[in-house]
Order: sequence, then C-alpha cells, then structure tokens
Amino acid sequence: MSLNLFVGHKRELQQYQAFLTRENPWVLVIRGLGGSGKSTLLDELERQTSRDDTCVVRIDFAQETLREDYLTFLEDVSEQVAPHCDSDRNYELKKSIATGRYEIGKRIASGSTTIENLEQSINAGTDAEISKATLNIDVSEANRQETRRQMREIAKDKFYAQMRTFGKQRLVIMLDTCEWLNEETSEAEAARWAGTELIKGLSSRMRNQSKACYVVMTSRVRLQLEDINKVEMTLKMLDRAEVNQYLEAMEVNDPVIQDYIYNMTYGHPHSIAIISDIWEENWDRPLSAADLPRLRGLFYERAIEDIVDKDVLKRLLKSPLDALTRYGVLLRRFNLPLLQAVFKEWLPEPEAGNRFSQLIRYPHVEPLGDFNYVFHKLLREILAGYIQVQEPEKWRRYHQLALKFLTQASLRTPDWYYHLLACDEEKGVSYWNEIKASEPREYIDALREAACDKTLMLTPTAMQSMDIHKDTIGNIA
Repeated sequence: MSLNLFVGHKRELQQYQAFLTRENPWVLVIRGLGGSGKSTLLDELERQTSRDDTCVVRIDFAQETLREDYLTFLEDVSEQVAPHCDSDRNYELKKSIATGRYEIGKRIASGSTTIENLEQSINAGTDAEISKATLNIDVSEANRQETRRQMREIAKDKFYAQMRTFGKQRLVIMLDTCEWLNEETSEAEAARWAGTELIKGLSSRMRNQSKACYVVMTSRVRLQLEDINKVEMTLKMLDRAEVNQYLEAMEVNDPVIQDYIYNMTYGHPHSIAIISDIWEENWDRPLSAADLPRLRGLFYERAIEDIVDKDVLKRLLKSPLDALTRYGVLLRRFNLPLLQAVFKEWLPEPEAGNRFSQLIRYPHVEPLGDFNYVFHKLLREILAGYIQVQEPEKWRRYHQLALKFLTQASLRTPDWYYHLLACDEEKGVSYWNEIKASEPREYIDALREAACDKTLMLTPTAMQSMDIHKDTIGNIA
C-alpha cells in the first residue's frame, strides 16, 4: 500500500512506553480488526524503542515456517540477538540446529520407506500385511515427533545458554499474527510453544540475571495465554481528524469529500490506504465530488478481496466461522437463537454454543449488551452490497428466515422492520404508511433508523415515503 504516513494511536504509543517501565505485566497483547494497523503500529513501536540498552526482536507468524518449525523459530530469534551475545554461544546454537535438522531428516526418510511398504501391502491385498504396515507408520510418526521434540529441547537449552551472554539490559520480542497461538494444529505447534513455554522460560531466566524481557503480541482474537502476566489493548479505528490527516496528504481538503470518505471507510486504516491507491492509479489531480460514485464502486470492488477475504475471512481459521461472518452481516444485530434460526446448517446442536463463543471472540464482532452482537459496520456494508448484487437468492433467503423468526414475537421490532424492507420494500413502505400516524413517535423514529441501515440501499421512492434523506445514511445528496 502506498500510504506510509503514521497517524493516530498516540494512546497506544504512550501505553507501550509505560509498559516498558514496569516489571509486570511483561506481555502486552494488542487486539484489533484485520487491517486496523496492528503491524504498522508494531513498526512504530519498534522505531520508538531506544536501542541504547534494548534489543528488539521481530517475528511474524504469518510466515509459515516460523509457526510450524521449532528450529526455524529459534534460528530466527538467535540471529537477531546474536550481535549482543557471545560468538561461541551463537556458534553452538547454530551447530545444534544443523544437527537437529539432520536427525529429523533421517527420521522422515525412515518413515517414507514405511509408507512404501504400506502401498505394497495394499496392492497385495493382504489384511495382515496392511495392518502391520499401518502400525509401523504410526510408530514411525511417533518416533519422528519425539525426535523433533528432543532436537527442539537441545536447541532451546543452547538458546538459553546464548541468552546468558546477552549484553543488553532489556529484550523486547514483538510477535505479529499471534491468533495462530490459539490453533491446536500442526500448522501452529511451534507458534504455540514459542508464545507460551519458550518466552516464559526466557523471561524467568533474564529476570534472574537482573535483566528484563518484554513481549508484545498482536492478534485478531483474544489469546488463550495461561500463567502469563499480560495486559491487553484494543486497537480502535481512526477518528475523523486522524482520517483527515491522511486525506490531506492526498490533497483532499474539501470537508464534504472528507466526510464522504470517512463515512465510507469508518476510519479503517487499510480502507484509507486502498482509497489512496485507487486515487493514485486513476486520477492525476485532487478528487472532486463528481468522482465519488466511481471512487465508491472501485473501493468496494477492491475491499472485497483485500479487506474481507484477506484480512477477515481467510484469517477465520475454522469453518464454518467464515460462512457465518460472510452471511451473518445481513443481520442488523444477532444473538445465538436468531443466528441458529437463520443459519441452522452451520450451527447444529451440540456444536452451536461452542461455535458461537468462538465467533464472538473476533474483533469484527462487537457486543451490544443483553447477549446481542453486531458485525463491524464496514464489514457489513461491503459484504451486504456484494451479496445483494452477486448472490440475490441468498440475500432473499437469509432475510426471509430472519423475518420469519422475528415475526414470532408479539412486538414488531425495528430489526423485524429492517428484514421486512430487505425482503419486500413495497410491503415495508405499506406498513410504514399504515402505522405512522397511530404509533408512538419513539417507535416511528426507531423504524426510520432501521430503514436508514446502509446495507438496505432503499429506492428513492421508499426513502421519500419515510422522509429519509441521503445525508442521513452517510451519502452526498
């Protein structure tokens, strides 16, 4: 992305500096929506960390080998601290890692021979031979895992020996994309080990040497870190003034255009960067009001891939949370009963409660109180617009299921009215005309607010009937 200006997050920078002055907590977890600027914030934290008495180590678990392979992780950290450690200890760790890889390679080669035996047994069709070969594979896999564990422990001890010669007073380890620590799969076993057992051992040893070890983690979800003294920070979206600083760097000084872009992006940093890229690629002059419809179309087209798919859905590591997010945005708000009624294929009993608990831990799901939740506005707006145009049958189906569920209640709530408009705008307008003169003003205002939901994209006729103006829903008239 072309936008490199660092704006906002002064509060987070101050919290980080204060964090480095205390012995406990020694782990800082920064949570935020995908694309909210967590990695950019780490860049700034790293830049603002004094190197007089501190070494900063930077690791990103988005790199597959760092989260899967223990030896690669130790090697990467060792290389970053090596300038401040005894060279002999550095060499011993390198030799240990090389030996470990050799031993693991031998075990893998041995396992490959067993797999060949299994294939021969299957071809021969002998049940006894198949069973024996399968058992040999199980034993071989167990031996390989034990070899990996042994080589990891040997290398870990060499790493701790290296760190005993560490010349700085303070070590700061910055771990990005730490949502992998919650994954109980082989794809993340090194990340889980490094983000828990390894750092706890390192912190304790450095403390015994009267030195400090601090760890900063970024994650899209709340991390399950046991027996670690941590403090958490939630990364907020940029406010209007901060967004305007970015826009002024793009020569956007018109307050009307600034408001339009803020209402479209909700202060999401990745979205602002996308706006900047689109402007650079399509215009060689400052934006005008006439450019905004085209800008909006180009933004949503790119945001589907760059924000929704890459930042959110592909980081929802467990299915069906990705589908629940993709189509759950059609709900104005939700709780478990409503979500089950609309998406029963993805929330069957007895898995429903556990899946719901996983879903609401993500930062793109915001609590409203009383066990109700809502998906982030930007995500809702981008995805709902895409579904309405590209998947109209799913738009109708899920809105109809939600309407059916909410119709069971005696009170016609604003959420019921929202789904009525989505299913049949004409019926929604008819209901409005029927009750607008007889129902309390508070109820009428609540229905109008529901009708202003930007995902509905009402026709001008419907908006006129309900006395809704475009600027009410964040658009320029």
